[in-house]
Amino acid sequence: MTEQFVGDDPDDIIPFSRIDHGAYPSPDLGGEFLHDTDDWRRFRARRVDRLRFETKHTFLSCGQLLQDVNRRLSFLP
Repeated sequence: MTEQFVGDDPDDIIPFSRIDHGAYPSPDLGGEFLHDTDDWRRFRARRVDRLRFETKHTFLSCGQLLQDVNRRLSFLP
């Protein structure tokens, strides 16, 4: 999981999008998906990624988090 990666400094991270593009490659590339698109690990990783970049608060409401995650996932396969 991306949140288990420990880099050399706070900016040394593996973003959700990089992992997601590897697990769910573009159909144009001819690769197959490694998991179902609704795999629970994908949703967990997206939630953790969203919370990692929250700068205004120490938490988000469940509704706001789900809205943000669903919006972002709507652009992905």
